Amino acid sequence: IEQLNFDLGAKQEKLDSMSRELENLSREVSLRRAGLQEAEEAIFQDSNSRMQRRAEIHRDISDAQSQLKSLGEQLSATETRLQSRKLEVDAAIRDADIAEKRRADHQEAVQSLETKHDE
Repeated sequence: IEQLNFDLGAKQEKLDSMSRELENLSREVSLRRAGLQEAEEAIFQDSNSRMQRRAEIHRDISDAQSQLKSLGEQLSATETRLQSRKLEVDAAIRDADIAEKRRADHQEAVQSLETKHDE
């Protein structure tokens, strides 16, 4: 159970790390979108560089969106694994509780037999 709890903690840390990474990428996308407006003004002032700059911006946005999509998929997969792991941990806890109850019942029965034997 301790190992399962440790593994679950490690998975949670990984999920937290991925969440922070997703937040950083979201901030980066926001910053890039803010920069997009400034870049578009410069593009209209320089017609020769307009097409090249626009392509760069769209590539950046596409890359960021791809990264966000990938991170979203990774986060979803991690959440699924964590849910599965939680079910495993819950089952292990239930099994341990059942085993402990059986042990206690057995010990109680042994003590009862010993008491009857002593009497």
